[in-house]
Amino acid sequence: MSLAIGLSCKSESSLAVLPLSALKAVPNAAHLALAVLSIPEHLKVVAPSATKFTLVTQNVDGLSARAFREACPTGGELPLFEMHGRLFETVCTACKDRMANFDSPICPALGGTEELVEKYTKEPDIPLENLPRCQKPNCNGLLRPGVVWFDEIPHHLEEINKIVDEADLALVVGTSSVVLIYHLQAPPKPKLLSKFST
Repeated sequence: MSLAIGLSCKSESSLAVLPLSALKAVPNAAHLALAVLSIPEHLKVVAPSATKFTLVTQNVDGLSARAFREACPTGGELPLFEMHGRLFETVCTACKDRMANFDSPICPALGGTEELVEKYTKEPDIPLENLPRCQKPNCNGLLRPGVVWFDEIPHHLEEINKIVDEADLALVVGTSSVVLIYHLQAPPKPKLLSKFST
């Protein structure tokens, strides 16, 4: 038996103001409870015949990974798929290099924009030369957040579909079940995002 869990609690519309609050956020009891399920002896208590646990999250805040590190300080394999990417990662639009970035703002020109978005104020026009750039030699490409944007296909769809197909039980926690993409799943054998995989 395998157990797959889908988790979501942040809307994509909050992405613009998430960096400051996400930097201060800590995993809550739900994050920690799900992380504990990745430890085989704890999983057996909840689902005695389970042999595998996988967490699929739409969240981009990294709290699921942080909860796992707290629950499993000695390490181990993190059975986590962050299908919408990671907020604290930048991706170069030219060379596609991904790099962790916990700076807030990620460049001086973006300072204060989080507050403008919270107040529903028009964001300032920032000259292209002031936006964050890739630091790899001979690149200098524009950096963007390492998250899936509205018209993009989520990460790991093939692996997630396979996990859900093979799971004996899939739990949807948080707002995942009210996101349109989940409502498009066709019975009788639901597949996570199957209509969007290529």
